[in-house]
Amino acid sequence: MEVVPLSKMLYASDAFHVPELCWLAGRWCQRYFAKALTEYVVGESLDFDEAIEGAR
Repeated sequence: MEVVPLSKMLYASDAFHVPELCWLAGRWCQRYFAKALTEYVVGESLDFDEAIEGAR
């Protein structure tokens, strides 16, 4: 997240045979991306509006 703009980030998963793994990988990605964005807002690297835009 420090190297590229948030608008250029891409999610990918190698869970392709079992649909539940795709769902689980997506949920984990959302959870940890939200935590990372929160840390950047708290650390004042991003403001709240930038974090919201990055989450979209």
